[in-house]
Amino acid sequence: MRSLWSVCIFFLGAIASNAQVAQPYSDPFSQLSYWAPGILNPEAGTVELDVRFLGDRASLSNDYQNLFVLPGNGGPSAGITLISMIFAPPQDGREFSTVIRGRKSYTNITGVAPAWSIGAEAKPSRLVVAWGGGQAQVWFDGKLIGREKFTSALPLLPERFRCGYALDSGRAGAYRLQAVRISDAPLPEASLANPAPLAADEHTTLLASEGLTKFALPVTPWQKQSYQSGVFLERYASSYVTPEGQPLSVPLRLVNYTGKAVEYALQVRLRNREGKEIATQKYPLTVPAESRYTSASINLPKIDMTGYYEATLSVIPTAGAEVNYDFAFVVQPQENLKPGKLADYLGHHDRFSVKSDSFSQLGIRWHRMWARDRGMHWCVVEPTQGQFFWEAADASMATARAQGVEVLGVLGYPPAWASTYSPAERDRLKLPNKRGNNSNTPERYQPRNLEEWKKYVRAVVGRYHDRVKYWEIYNEVDFHPPAMHATFSGSTQDYFDLLKSAYEIIKEIDPSCQMMTAGFSLSKGITDCQMPIDLLALGAGSYFDIFAVHGYADLGTLAETTKAVRAAKPAAPFWMTEYMFEAPSDDYGVVVKAFWFLDQGYEKYFLHGGELDRNYGELKITPFYAVAAELARQMRFCEKYLGQAEGTEGKFRSWRFKRSDGSYLNVFAVDNGTVSVTLAGPKKETPMRVTGLYGDTLSHGTYDLSKPLEFSSLVYIVSADDLKITKVVRHHGNIVVNPGFEMREGDYMTDETLARPVGWDLRPGGVPPSAMSFVPGHVDKYALKLSSPAGGKSVYTGQVVMLDVPGTWTISADVKVKAGSTGVLLFKQNQNGIWKELVRQNIAGTGDWKTIAATMEIKGENSRGVLLFGLESEGSAIEIDQVKLQYAPPEAASP
Repeated sequence: MRSLWSVCIFFLGAIASNAQVAQPYSDPFSQLSYWAPGILNPEAGTVELDVRFLGDRASLSNDYQNLFVLPGNGGPSAGITLISMIFAPPQDGREFSTVIRGRKSYTNITGVAPAWSIGAEAKPSRLVVAWGGGQAQVWFDGKLIGREKFTSALPLLPERFRCGYALDSGRAGAYRLQAVRISDAPLPEASLANPAPLAADEHTTLLASEGLTKFALPVTPWQKQSYQSGVFLERYASSYVTPEGQPLSVPLRLVNYTGKAVEYALQVRLRNREGKEIATQKYPLTVPAESRYTSASINLPKIDMTGYYEATLSVIPTAGAEVNYDFAFVVQPQENLKPGKLADYLGHHDRFSVKSDSFSQLGIRWHRMWARDRGMHWCVVEPTQGQFFWEAADASMATARAQGVEVLGVLGYPPAWASTYSPAERDRLKLPNKRGNNSNTPERYQPRNLEEWKKYVRAVVGRYHDRVKYWEIYNEVDFHPPAMHATFSGSTQDYFDLLKSAYEIIKEIDPSCQMMTAGFSLSKGITDCQMPIDLLALGAGSYFDIFAVHGYADLGTLAETTKAVRAAKPAAPFWMTEYMFEAPSDDYGVVVKAFWFLDQGYEKYFLHGGELDRNYGELKITPFYAVAAELARQMRFCEKYLGQAEGTEGKFRSWRFKRSDGSYLNVFAVDNGTVSVTLAGPKKETPMRVTGLYGDTLSHGTYDLSKPLEFSSLVYIVSADDLKITKVVRHHGNIVVNPGFEMREGDYMTDETLARPVGWDLRPGGVPPSAMSFVPGHVDKYALKLSSPAGGKSVYTGQVVMLDVPGTWTISADVKVKAGSTGVLLFKQNQNGIWKELVRQNIAGTGDWKTIAATMEIKGENSRGVLLFGLESEGSAIEIDQVKLQYAPPEAASP
């Protein structure tokens, strides 16, 4: 294998001595964060938290209140969280819950916490989680909450653990951390049952006390003799984007508790988006004696190929086991142009509390305070009546200012004390009473009192109006009875009253502020799609400046609503304030919708999706990030939208732009198959750069326009000349992502059983990951195998797809079903919000490979479907390869 990189490793600053031990990151009383490797013992340990509660159990009922979190670091099969200690809201069904995930075991200890003292001077409560010796246990104020079997060590540790209410910005105000102690062994039950003031002993690896203002980092025998030393990837400091032709710096942390230097070999393997390994390089490294989390960096040389890359950093000690860390990055073309007028078209839902520059690295300069940043929600800022907590919102505002990001504030969501929620109200509205349903979430009910709502709006806008000039009132209020209740329990009149009063207060405080409606979902069958029209009939047009929608509805419904609102309020701007996307098939759709909304005259488009991998604590980017990166880069230089290109109707989608330097951008997109397009300009040859959906360069330089340009999915074409389309030929093709299962993700470098197929999920939730595995392929290297778990539970693997045209579609696949058992092929289409089964084909098992096929009729354009292969009886197994789903044009359809 060729080597792309020269050896280049250097230290950033002096090597730390014992007197220069890196200190934990903390805010007094609120949060603590420090390195996990070498502090937490994967085999056995104890975490103790002294917590002073500021309110009773009801004050914790507005959201999940995280006390301690150790995020995942090993891909989908390793789990999203290794340790989590939380208070859960009522709809969850678990009051106090602790999750501990080992390499081969998992436990969730739940229980009811005893009553605690309340107030700034109250005695702190002691919360404890311990593992080791074949068990895990949780204690609260000397009382055992639960004990479960736990027989394996924690998986690969992330770089940091975090504890305190600022784990997710917006979940604040209910308690204050007073002290934290971490030990490298499970402490004796006698000491857990009789809590004493926290102090360092022979097992203490970290002690934070006096309201997290004083720290001790003793060195224990376990650290010296067992852990000894380590090298790990520092994701918090990483760059996700690097220009082509420039090196990427990969930050590391080095730790050595021994009295002598330790030798390591580092190896980096680079893979392209398809999972093909394209380069590898080894780096020798010496970790000096007594190093304490010293900063270091591998400097990767210039990479000239743009696009999305994944890499594995292997840390290989002289003695001991190899450790592998996955990371990813995007290489982008460089263009030194001034931003155009459309540079701020894109917004996002940032993760300021995780990594402050996740999306500002892309040049996205708008942030919507929703999802993981709920710091301005009523249930966050006033969890107890009359007591306002601004820490979360203040932190978000400070980070936004530092990153140069504008903020869209979202108002709404009452705390439990101000909500109309009660079991009687839930029953009156005929809402289901079950775990995980918003019918038991106080914030998803309307406020009990309009005057209390006004005080909240006045407090928030009065504090932040000089920094936040745009305000959105609630989120998706059309999820309200008699439609599905998910966001708001009141009527259209109730929401009108909230909208009107908020508008009047905001304009009174600061007339320059702009206020918008809730972003309406408009999803047929589950929301009140008539609500925007009914609001306008009530006179709402006088009480908003901007009309907001979300991107989930079908394009016909969105277009109809846009037209109706424009007729009622012609001058109103339109914003699309949320489009969440998760499935790999969405990475194309999210860009197509971005341009569709722009073509409809919308001024903003807020992304909200899976660019950050939750299995890595949202600190590793996914291919979605590359999609967002290229979309943001292209929009940054656009000065004016010119409309759709002529000659593309019914063949492919197109959008044209004038750029800030006078050049042109054409965006071409085809939902499936390929298109061959012939272009013409004033000259036969023209300077032109073509990049794909993920930012990969497809062509760069002088282009001969006599040659047709062939593309699939989506391409960006930047040219000096204004090009015209003279000929189009379309070929339909397979729309399945990863049809041969050759693209894999997960920490399979460490453990082959952790590999997962890109684009395919395992269903239903709760099925053990071992039900899915890779086996030798029927055609290429891999095929996917499903094995039914014990107990006869059904298991499926599936993929969500977008079907762009109505008509006949065909499915085919190579399958091998275990002799004597039966597999199943399923296809379901979403028809007006209802999933209708179009294909169900049983596959008799013979133990041999065979090709199966099915035909179906699809109704409507641009509809979602789900393709499933599965097993529905115990003891069954199926192997799957070479899956195809494609449109059959009339002339090609079977008679």
